[in-house]
Amino acid sequence: MSVDLKLLDKTIKLSVEKIDSELLTAVKKVAVAVDGALVLATPVDTGLARNNWLPSLNVKRNFFDATVKGSPVNVKRTKGQLLKLELGDIIYFTNNLPYIGKLNKGSSKQAAANFVQKAALTAANSLTGLRV
Repeated sequence: MSVDLKLLDKTIKLSVEKIDSELLTAVKKVAVAVDGALVLATPVDTGLARNNWLPSLNVKRNFFDATVKGSPVNVKRTKGQLLKLELGDIIYFTNNLPYIGKLNKGSSKQAAANFVQKAALTAANSLTGLRV
């Protein structure tokens, strides 16, 4: 019995490419879902906190935008950023408002403490079927 090693190599490479492609698609879906869940879970007064969820790839954002109030405007910009994701990238979901930590500790009656962690887990679990 003989094995065509070139064909085997080609088959393995195609399989790896397909797995990588499917994995990347799944990671992008989870990332977009997590971002959306964070935005929707964030308590609203002026809309500033909701609009300052600024995901980034490989580098943490160190600023906030004091001009974006009202309904969430970052959805398109966020989705565009997350769709640039490649395997191996690190996704940071950052909100640098000085009071976001207090909000996450339960200072608002609109959201329970740890809404950030709960939103991220709920979004990820809804797409992956995993339970953490």
